[in-house]
Amino acid sequence: MTWTLHNAFSVKILGTDQKVEDSVVAVESIDLAYEGITVTNGT
Repeated sequence: MTWTLHNAFSVKILGTDQKVEDSVVAVESIDLAYEGITVTNGT
């Protein structure tokens, strides 16, 4: 499956403030604004 966003740009980006010695899962997120989307199924 492929998602193609048309005229997309980021409106919010969040990252983690981790130290190398931390043993937790890093979670990052990005919020996108877009004018259109095309979803296609790959074979």
